[in-house]
Amino acid sequence: MKKYSDGVETLSVIRCPAGYYIIKNLGIMQNAIAVKEVAQSFLDSWAGKRKLRVVDDLDVDMYYDENGDGSACKSCIAYKNGHCGRM
Repeated sequence: MKKYSDGVETLSVIRCPAGYYIIKNLGIMQNAIAVKEVAQSFLDSWAGKRKLRVVDDLDVDMYYDENGDGSACKSCIAYKNGHCGRM
């Protein structure tokens, strides 16, 4: 799995607490995806069109939101009133 950087933010696929995958720091509302390869393919396409710098990383299943504050969950459409609708 890869991470991408625009010089300010780092975009990456992370595993959410509900066991789905979401792209952190994408900047738009999104639906968490059950298959990490699909999420990574979307991120690869998104980053390629914007010419973002590639940063190689370990497998996405090894970590969740590194801040632990649920900030990635806030860009998911299932996140409402401070809670995940999938859990």
